[in-house]
Amino acid sequence: MIGELAVPVAPVWALCLLLGTGWALLVDLLRPRELARLLHLLLASLFGTIAGQVLAEQLGLARVLIGELHVVEASVGAILALLFARRLLAW
Repeated sequence: MIGELAVPVAPVWALCLLLGTGWALLVDLLRPRELARLLHLLLASLFGTIAGQVLAEQLGLARVLIGELHVVEASVGAILALLFARRLLAW
């Protein structure tokens, strides 16, 4: 029963989740706020990480890889999304 409900997740997407969460937590540690802002930062960071990963795959870039995760490009995407989110949330 439990095995039927499990959805396999590719390791690259699990790493994207970890990398995006790490960047969001780092930014939150620098300027701690309430939980709602952390959730917004987390969503922005995950979006940026996935966007950077997909863009790197489409352009064929391969700077630093962990498995299939483009660490540099995904991190740049996360940082840009976090900067945009900070502007949007008026910090």
